[in-house]
Parts: sequence; C-alpha cells; structure tokens
Amino acid sequence: MNKRLLRGVAISSVCIISVYFAFFSPSDKSEDLMKTNDKYVLKILKDEEYSNKDLYKIKEIDSTDYTVQKIKLDKDNVKTISGIAFVDSNVIVSDIKKDSLFMYDSDFNLIKSVGKTGNGSLEFISPSDVKFANGKLYVLDYGNQRIQILDKNLSHIKDIKFEKPNEFPEFIYTSMAIDKDENIYLSGETLFTRSIQKIDSNNKSSYIKDNFSGNLYYYNDIVYAVNFGQFLVNRSGELSVNTGRNFMLSISKDKLKKEYEFNSPLTPASFCMDEKYTYIMSDSSLCLMRFDRKTGKYIDNIGKYSEKNMQSMARMDAKDGYVYTTNASNDVYIYKKK
Repeated sequence: MNKRLLRGVAISSVCIISVYFAFFSPSDKSEDLMKTNDKYVLKILKDEEYSNKDLYKIKEIDSTDYTVQKIKLDKDNVKTISGIAFVDSNVIVSDIKKDSLFMYDSDFNLIKSVGKTGNGSLEFISPSDVKFANGKLYVLDYGNQRIQILDKNLSHIKDIKFEKPNEFPEFIYTSMAIDKDENIYLSGETLFTRSIQKIDSNNKSSYIKDNFSGNLYYYNDIVYAVNFGQFLVNRSGELSVNTGRNFMLSISKDKLKKEYEFNSPLTPASFCMDEKYTYIMSDSSLCLMRFDRKTGKYIDNIGKYSEKNMQSMARMDAKDGYVYTTNASNDVYIYKKK
C-alpha cells in the first residue's frame, strides 16, 4: 500500500495552525476508516460533518498576574530543545539535533552535558521527550527505538526497547509519561498510528487505539492526554487532521476517558498541570493559556509567543509555582505568579 506524508502550515485570519495530511491508496476506502469509529472515544469525522466556526467561544484575556524570565541556551551550544524535566533542584534539557542532554542548576548555570550521536549507552539518535519519575530520568531515544533510563547524575542504568509503530521516517514520538508502576506511555502527532503505545513494567508493548494524536502528562497518579486536533476523512479515503475540538482525557484501564472539553480549538503544542491549573501552549492563539485543572474553564493567557517559535517539539513543565516553556529559538521562559 502506497502512502505519502505531507506536512504543511495552514494560515487563516483566525489562527495559525500546524496541519498534517496523509493520502491513502484507493484500497483504503473511507468506509474502512469509519467502520470501527463508534467504539472510539475520539471520532473521525467526514469532511461534510466538520466545521469549526462555532467552536471559538473564548474571549481571550491577557493576564497581568505573572512575571516572566527569558533564558537563552545558545551560549551552551544547544541546537534544538526537545524536552525539559526537573531532577530535584536541577533542570534537564534534551537536544534532538545535538543528540545530547544538558544539566543546569536552578539558575540555569550549566553543570554538565552528556551524549553524542550513536547507539551505545548515553548515545542518542533524535532524543525527544525527557521525564523524571520514580527517582530516575527517562530519555525518549526515538531514533534508537528505546528509552534510556539514567540516574540523577546522568549515569546510564538500562535501556527499554519499544516497537516502531509504523514505517514512516517522518513520524517521531514526541511525548512521554511514566506512571507510579513504571508503565511508560508514548504518543506523537501522527495520522498513521492514532494511538498511544504502552510499555509495561515487563517491557511488553500494547496500544491504546482511540484515534488519538497529541501530548501526555502524568499528574496525581493519573496519565492525562490532550488531543492535537480533529481527524477528517473525505470520500476518496484521504485522512487529515485539522484544528477542531480538544479534550482533556485520562487513561484508565488501558482506555481513554473524556474528562471535559475545552471551549475553543487550541491546537496544543504541549501542556502541563499543577494543583490548580492546566497550562496549554496553543498554536491557534500563539499564547500560553491557563485553565482550571478540574473543570477546563478558561481563565486567561499568561504569555505569548511568535509565529517563528511555533514548533512541534515545544515542551513545558510546572514546578513549585513556576511554569517553564521552551521554543524553537532555544529559549526557556519561566513564568512566576506575582
């Protein structure tokens, strides 16, 4: 079956959004894609069913409650930030182009860096997300189809291999979550997999197939997920994803469950949580948006970013009342409530 992937950017007067298109051979009919639609939490819509004009219900508010600090990491020869994590008082940044990890103290003074291109221990090919969980640092070493597990000092402990979900070189897992039982969950922005891969504590892989493409975050013993956009299929069986309804979902018993719907299309690049709030980097509005964590009610925008800093690798996290975000210019922004 012949398939090809085309990545583009759609621009409108309302928003700027990343769009991915896939074109399927005639043997992939639209009715085949829709056949199992009813059993999924997230539905694929037919083109004629889709409209986002009535979804924009947020009247955006710019917050004055936060101060922001900008830190440039170019001075340390960081090429492209692809992940950020906290190890006690230190900050870990992954670099997908340099195949390296950088460790900083809380003031972003460089402590050490490790890594080079390769497939040995502490060697990487396109490392994307990083997470600190259960006293260990997990590095999503996608090009080597493994997660490298390190200790707090960035010394290697072991590798966990995972399945490559499809044959397309353009696809990469960009988001990872680890629960208290050391189950690992992987996701990306893709048309072809539309699922979350789970690697359990015995290193066995399975898939949560629910038409999902988006980001993951672990908080308070729950793995949460926010979908990237709306899957559409036309009469020729061509599948695409566009801006559309966004949901806060959770994983329970290896299934996705809807917690609530956000009341505007967000095209989320990344999200994180703390006790009170959910923070989303929205490529639709080019803003860092704040929502009530339990209800999803929009509160305000606490920051803005430019079109040139839109990127699928944008990462963020929250710690001790601070929100940390990264961008395509290798900057880290730290937002603190006044």
